[in-house]
Amino acid sequence: MSFRFVILTLLASLPLAGASHAADYSQDGVYVLEPQPAPASADDKAKLQLTCALTFYKNQKSGAFEQFFLDKQKFQTKGEVSYLESRAGVCKQDDATKLETCQTKYAADGKIGDEPATYNSYSLMSAERMTAYYFGSPDEFTKWKAAGSDAKQGSWSQVKCADITDDTLKGHLSQDINPLSADDTAKRLFVDAPPSADDYAMARKVMDVLKAKP
Repeated sequence: MSFRFVILTLLASLPLAGASHAADYSQDGVYVLEPQPAPASADDKAKLQLTCALTFYKNQKSGAFEQFFLDKQKFQTKGEVSYLESRAGVCKQDDATKLETCQTKYAADGKIGDEPATYNSYSLMSAERMTAYYFGSPDEFTKWKAAGSDAKQGSWSQVKCADITDDTLKGHLSQDINPLSADDTAKRLFVDAPPSADDYAMARKVMDVLKAKP
């Protein structure tokens, strides 16, 4: 049984308390998490697009999402482009407050587990870019709104991957549950440090393989 089948089956049963959702509100496509502050130079923007070959999110209009990262060892030893899934979830936006609630599961050490719920309020939602403020609880969001919606609140953004699409990724998404530890997975997701020069060099080779796909 594939990881994605397990994760989506489990998420389908998770309640999203307080969230009313009448229609699709998110975006379909492949996106990359943008560093903060956002890249300004053409070179940095090009590097961000290269990062898409190393790790990315697959988003759906329904609010469902999956996060993947390159199986570096398989590419280095076999030249095969394969992506392991690190996280999957379902987000719902309350129609009245516009607060998004996300229920997520992670994969690491060959296991699947729950993550705490997360909450987002979008300041921008377009096909090319999504930007949101992050909150640890609905109460934090309520207090933030009451205090005037301070723009200094922690934010994140995702940018559309120009050269990687759902079609490009066909046959490259692994069915295996992520065997790496949480710490090693974080390194593959570049949580604590941006990609190195060697990572970008590998990303260029990965892009060549993906673009050569008939």
